[in-house]
Amino acid sequence: MDKKAISKDRRIYLRKQRINKIAIFSVQILIVIGFIVMWEILANVGIIDSFIASKPSRIVETFFNLSQNDLLTHLGVTCFETVIGFGLGAILGVLFAIILWWSNFLSKVADPFLVVLNSLPKIALGPVIIIWVGAGMRSNNYNGTCNCDGSLVTTNINNLASVLDTKEKRILSDDESVAYLLSKIKKSGSFDEKINMKIETHRKRKEAIENDRINFAEQMIYFRRLHGYTQKEVAKAIGISESTYANYEENKTEVTNIKIVNRILKFLEFTEEPKVSNYVKFLMSNPEKMLEKYLKENKISKNQFSELSGISRRAMIDWFNHTKGISKESYEKIEKFIIDFEKNKEHKKIIEEEEEME
Repeated sequence: MDKKAISKDRRIYLRKQRINKIAIFSVQILIVIGFIVMWEILANVGIIDSFIASKPSRIVETFFNLSQNDLLTHLGVTCFETVIGFGLGAILGVLFAIILWWSNFLSKVADPFLVVLNSLPKIALGPVIIIWVGAGMRSNNYNGTCNCDGSLVTTNINNLASVLDTKEKRILSDDESVAYLLSKIKKSGSFDEKINMKIETHRKRKEAIENDRINFAEQMIYFRRLHGYTQKEVAKAIGISESTYANYEENKTEVTNIKIVNRILKFLEFTEEPKVSNYVKFLMSNPEKMLEKYLKENKISKNQFSELSGISRRAMIDWFNHTKGISKESYEKIEKFIIDFEKNKEHKKIIEEEEEME
């Protein structure tokens, strides 16, 4: 439309409409931002439980960690299968449509069956197809034990798969694995006991780790290799997935579950003090009991502690009832509270001594 043909009043009206749309959109954006900010603040101060409701910063962190555990690989496979399935379905559908259009006899024969199938909810056909296809699948070398990922339950959970089945077909990447494999084969009786096997292995990498274990992850690697275990075997023994255990050894994820820490220490037979973080040491020291004792000795009520530390009363009840553990965020608040309280206590003591001297 020619601008000259638009009247002045019309231009003013259109301008007001544009301004109104921009104002509405701006307010909508501000509401979303305000909601996210309030959500983060309320979660940080403990008014809402971040374990149940989460918080924006944790969601963002999780989003950036989605590439872990081969998620992108699985997404790629799923997308590929979706495209292939859609393509095959479309091609077969067109072929059947052409056949039914070409033959009036076949069309009449198939008509009631197609009506019944069309009336069924499509989602109900999924389990039928999966069971039908899955029932026809058989393993060519099944021997009673599922040789699968450590995160899955095997059919013979009380016994490890035989060494010959799990190790012989594996691509061995280093000489320590070869030494471990051969020693296990000899113990299993697959070789004649009269055969004298001399195994020489290159130990430079192990010696480097042995001399410089600076954290818990390196300790886990050292003691696992010392006892000849694979990551899969350790993960299965302590009740977690192999990918989770691998993340522990690669120091991508900190082990903060005390039950898992204790299982690792017991299974790998640690002969030295675990070099865990201060937070994990705190969790290992029965912190709820220690905190309750500290508050009692210093005559601090739980309500006072909650107000001064910024930790919600609800969270404290969960700690003392052992329904929830102490989060890292709460640990930092407790640590800050105790440091500040001890400083104030020392300061008051000095003032009192000075007053007595005067």
